[in-house]
Amino acid sequence: MGIFVKDKAGRSSIGAPWKMRLDEHKSVGKVILLGVDEIAPNPAQPRQEFDLDALKSLADSIQLNGVLQPVLVRRREQPPKEDDPDSAKPYELISGERRLRASRLCGQETIPAVVMDASARQSAVYAILENIQRKDLNLFEEAEALHTLIVEWGVTQEEAAAKLGMAQSTIANKLRLLSLSAAEQKIILENRLTERHGRALLRLEAGEGRELVANLVAEKHLTVRETEELVVRLLSGEQLEQIQSGQPEQSPQPAGQPAEQPVAQPPVEVVQERPRKRNRKVLLVKDVRVFFNTVNQAIDAMKHAGIPAETRREDHGEYIEYHVRIPTSAPCTVSGSRKMAR
Repeated sequence: MGIFVKDKAGRSSIGAPWKMRLDEHKSVGKVILLGVDEIAPNPAQPRQEFDLDALKSLADSIQLNGVLQPVLVRRREQPPKEDDPDSAKPYELISGERRLRASRLCGQETIPAVVMDASARQSAVYAILENIQRKDLNLFEEAEALHTLIVEWGVTQEEAAAKLGMAQSTIANKLRLLSLSAAEQKIILENRLTERHGRALLRLEAGEGRELVANLVAEKHLTVRETEELVVRLLSGEQLEQIQSGQPEQSPQPAGQPAEQPVAQPPVEVVQERPRKRNRKVLLVKDVRVFFNTVNQAIDAMKHAGIPAETRREDHGEYIEYHVRIPTSAPCTVSGSRKMAR
């Protein structure tokens, strides 16, 4: 933990671990101690839901160890509004919403902060990009954040793609999700359906019918492929009730022709089959972050061994591409006195 000291104006500053020097006249770029009630929330904050249990856990950690990383704020310039009590606060949060909420939750009166010289636009863009890069927004919060970034703050899709390490087509696909209704979005979130489920549903016309299909997908726990096949059947003219009942599509009977009578079938001898052995269940790891951690650990091990390995990750929506670069001529040391040669 760092040591807090006060300047002549009574404002606090923090020393190690950030190693920042106290300036008696300027606080921009310095770590200072601000009252939690001096900081207004960022109006461009894309996160709409906060896990209360996670906040309580963070609050317990802050109460025990303090805030280990300062929040980022900017000074407010616009005059306060009568209908907005937060507008009278001298600072506006740029990043660190969870730390600020958790500090308030555990009764902290102050929080370490870095004051950034930023405009409202810069603050909004920084906050949105920082939250998207954290990868813990739900898919509609992420889509809404991208929409705000592009529509309200004038960032092009190309610029957003470059800053976020995404393909432009990925961003376009995420923005399409906002065409789903609020009810459809709720079904997808509550049933933990994926972005690809949502894109499959978008092929259907908006309305009550699409919502019914979304409910069916959730109720039957359909995979993405099964959902896409269901949508294709509906687009080809089959009725949802017919699909739910499991009946095959009936071709219409030509007018003037009698309906075909069922042909009597000879009795069939029933042969009791021997019970088949059940296939052994295979555990599928759906969270690919487990594998990302394995890759990252391997790269860290190479770096500790002296190999300057590099990685680059690109999110293409349909898949995630990892680039690993390992120099073959870089010397490295191993345990003992022997060296690994090429």
